[in-house]
Amino acid sequence: MKTIFKVLYLFILTFMISTNSYSIEYTYQPRFTLGYMSFDFQDNTSYFDNINLKDAQLYLGLGSTLKHKNYYIDLYWQQSGNFSDSMTNKTNNTLKNNDVTVYNSSLLKKIDSDFDQNNLSVTFGYLSNRITYFGGFKLSKSNFDMSGNFEKEERYRENELEPYYTITTKFESDTIDYDNRSLFIGCGYSISFKQGTLGGKVSISYSKMDTIRSFTVASPSIEGISKNDEAIQIRNEETENNEEDLVDVAKTETADRIFTRKQSASKDNVLGYSIGIVWNAPISKNWNYRLSFHTAQYNSDDVEHIEFQLNASIIWIIPFKASLNY
Repeated sequence: MKTIFKVLYLFILTFMISTNSYSIEYTYQPRFTLGYMSFDFQDNTSYFDNINLKDAQLYLGLGSTLKHKNYYIDLYWQQSGNFSDSMTNKTNNTLKNNDVTVYNSSLLKKIDSDFDQNNLSVTFGYLSNRITYFGGFKLSKSNFDMSGNFEKEERYRENELEPYYTITTKFESDTIDYDNRSLFIGCGYSISFKQGTLGGKVSISYSKMDTIRSFTVASPSIEGISKNDEAIQIRNEETENNEEDLVDVAKTETADRIFTRKQSASKDNVLGYSIGIVWNAPISKNWNYRLSFHTAQYNSDDVEHIEFQLNASIIWIIPFKASLNY
């Protein structure tokens, strides 16, 4: 056994003693980014039809770029502030039986949401004169907290103004987790000035979008309902998924039953795009600043994700050498 270790030791030592040496020059550029972001999210897959939440907030970003000659690799992470938005959906319906109007109804759905977004991307690129070619991977995650939502349905008899009963459903908890995983490729073009460099870039992406909504709902609170009402009997016949009918719910009169539902949707090969403008200029020998604006959009049949970002970055340039022995 000792002999084996000795042979292995001599082999490693011989491998480490080089006969030639080659030095490679690198530049490492860590950066700090502060920006302002507009985020628009639309979802048609959930129990609430046509969710559209949007807001604008500051965000922070940390990144680093490693360059060697015309090649580079970039790693970037970004976290937004806390977005907040609310919306209401109101629809009116009429129920008829044998061409006779049984009732008119209005359904009001209200959503209050706090949400945020974070991004992580890895980019590989090649610089050729004024043109840059790049590609990579990006993960975008958004989390929506919509606790406190409610639905309120009011039903009216024909030719009567006052509702003859009202159903109010409250959501004890309600969240949406949205993930967008993208592979992207693109190119850029830059023009050098005495004060700095102005560039533009465009990229396309193929994404997989996942949305998962989980919510906990208490049994609806019902006011003014009648067990023998013809409209209620019709509604009972329409009840789906073997849920308890409204008459049984009316007997409880309160939200003492709580249940949780989970909905999910996934879309593959979603086409997206991004367009940006960038200005780079030196502050000193080892410090640069960068101003940029870009927009990104991802669309599927059910989900739309739109971003506008304006940001400023401070970049520290650290040149160093690495030696390779062979």
